[in-house]
Amino acid sequence: MNQSSIDQHGSPIVVGDRVKVVKIPTRLPQGLPEEDQIAIYSQIGKTLIIQGFNEDNNAELEFTDNDGHIHTIWIKPDCLEKM
Repeated sequence: MNQSSIDQHGSPIVVGDRVKVVKIPTRLPQGLPEEDQIAIYSQIGKTLIIQGFNEDNNAELEFTDNDGHIHTIWIKPDCLEKM
């Protein structure tokens, strides 16, 4: 499993880096309940910390929604911008 990748500008990103979510891939929230989809799309423009990478080299990000629910998403590194 890779422990690093490249953001949308070609900058290397690693576990622990702060990244801004610049877009959400259309397929990411498909099939999820509406409240989860809203929570995921609300992360556009927010800064999160990379928790890890999976075997497909997607970055693991965690966030808490307005209702206090913790979400984990796996997102392509080219949807992120290193801060």
